[in-house]
Amino acid sequence: MSSFSKTIFRMFLSNKGRFIANFLIVLLSVAITSGLGSLPKAYEDSFSSNYENVPDLIIKTKKEEGFSDFSYIEKDEEVDKYESLVAMDLGDETLYRIYIRDFQNMEIDPLEIIDGREPETWHEVVAEQGNFNRLTTRSGNAVVLPKITMGGMVFENFTLLVSGVSDSGLYNSVAKERAMVDGDEERYISAILYFDKNTLPSFVLDSFVTTDVYITFKDVNDRFTGDYNKRMKEKAKEYEEYYGEDNVIVLTLEENNSYALFKGYNDKVHKISIIFPVFFIVVCALVNLITITRLISDERALIGVYVSLGVEPRNIVTKYALFSISSVFLGAMFGFALGIPFVPKVVYPAYQAVFEMGSLGWFSWSWVGLISALAILAATAAVTIFSAKSRLKETPASIMKPEAPKPGKKIFLEKITAIWNKLPFRFKSSFRNIFRQKKNTILTSLSVIGSTLLVAIGFSLLDVSEALQHDELFANVASSMSTISAVVIIFAIAMCGVVVYSLANMNIVERKRELATLKVLGYFDPECSMYTFREIMIISSFSSLIGLPISAGVIAFVFSYLGFGTIGDVKAITYIASFLIVIGTTIVINALLFRKIKNVDMNDSLKILE
Repeated sequence: MSSFSKTIFRMFLSNKGRFIANFLIVLLSVAITSGLGSLPKAYEDSFSSNYENVPDLIIKTKKEEGFSDFSYIEKDEEVDKYESLVAMDLGDETLYRIYIRDFQNMEIDPLEIIDGREPETWHEVVAEQGNFNRLTTRSGNAVVLPKITMGGMVFENFTLLVSGVSDSGLYNSVAKERAMVDGDEERYISAILYFDKNTLPSFVLDSFVTTDVYITFKDVNDRFTGDYNKRMKEKAKEYEEYYGEDNVIVLTLEENNSYALFKGYNDKVHKISIIFPVFFIVVCALVNLITITRLISDERALIGVYVSLGVEPRNIVTKYALFSISSVFLGAMFGFALGIPFVPKVVYPAYQAVFEMGSLGWFSWSWVGLISALAILAATAAVTIFSAKSRLKETPASIMKPEAPKPGKKIFLEKITAIWNKLPFRFKSSFRNIFRQKKNTILTSLSVIGSTLLVAIGFSLLDVSEALQHDELFANVASSMSTISAVVIIFAIAMCGVVVYSLANMNIVERKRELATLKVLGYFDPECSMYTFREIMIISSFSSLIGLPISAGVIAFVFSYLGFGTIGDVKAITYIASFLIVIGTTIVINALLFRKIKNVDMNDSLKILE
């Protein structure tokens, strides 16, 4: 191993804290990005398993004599299968949707009996399984229809036995089903019952006319694509033109309540998976920028030695690029490994509370996560190369010299004598250091503002979910959305902790000589700790406060983009909690780093410049 290679190895060892912090920040960013990014496709695949045999079009007749002309359907070469049936809604206070189907020939949306058995007499029915918005019935229960006309006879309080409970692809969510009854008032069905036409007496069966026709088409692979929806709209228009809009209504899956609810819900999650990661990536990029520029600045003298010894500039740049890119690459790989299986699995029960889902695959690739990881990698590589090359533009002699401290000058606060004169010396020195290092202060402030924003967005999503609980139609969806917000909050708080740790740790590394000097002058460890931590606390406090109005503006934009909630739904406690979490995290991190300041070696630190 060459001497230069050994210095690379030593750099990794001496900067393992920076490496780990950078690794963790990238890990968290890619984990939440890839996890959220994989949600829509993973859940779409799970949900669509219920739509393998559902009708692509449903033709409902408006004519009293029913539907009888099947010739156009039979001639359509695109049609795969079709099935005629009877559907009607009846009742008074409690509305029932009644289907009469051929249980022996149900190729389209076949009923899966999940409890009990198929009907054996005309007094037996199969009931669709209940949910949040429908009555729950079990096999063996009795259902009483207040009035039904069959075979020219009117049956009052007609009692039916539920022989079994079924699961249909058309009713696989908690969405309400609007009843097909006359009147301006919007009413909803309470139960769905299926008669088997094979059990009905002929005089009863002959009294009903065909009301609906189910149609499926060939070459349908994915019912959640734009091409599929476009094709079905065109076919619906074609059938309406043939049969006449006054005679029929043609429905696509877009009019199916479960399909529409899932599609709308999944679209919102897709938007969340795009916009939320942006903020994680920005914070990640900022901290990476600080980490790499400070590392190169700390090794300024060593870079001068490399140049003097004739080490190729590209090798010097490669050294630091290796450090930054390897931390990003490893963080991204572990982020994918954590985020892709973890986030969908955690959020999955929330979807199950609203929709009937199929099995969840363990892996669903996330292009959003991949693009995010590549963006972080590219930004890190660019910053590293730029910083290293900028340093190499100087002469070896000037690089080896310590960077001259910036000339002291009065800060703005000093001009406000009424405040400045009353400040203790320790606060005066802290404010001077903060304003003297403008670049570090700005980058640190932006990172803290970003952390505040991440936490605030997570809590605001939770607030909106709770605010929509009063909306009966959207209550379950809002409730499940709170699970996603909880995941965002957890990652945001974790990100905030890692960011603050990284910044505080780098501050200690940079100030070792100053800390050693203070120790030589007789300062105790707690006093030395406060010397550095005070600056972090001041920057964090002011930056977090600045971050609150910025968060409000961003939150308003996010909800406008999502079409979900408003800024008015966000509680004041959200902003207070976001601020307190950032400050609390800063205090905890400072306490954890106290031992590092306590272990600063006075002799070694004072020899740094030699």
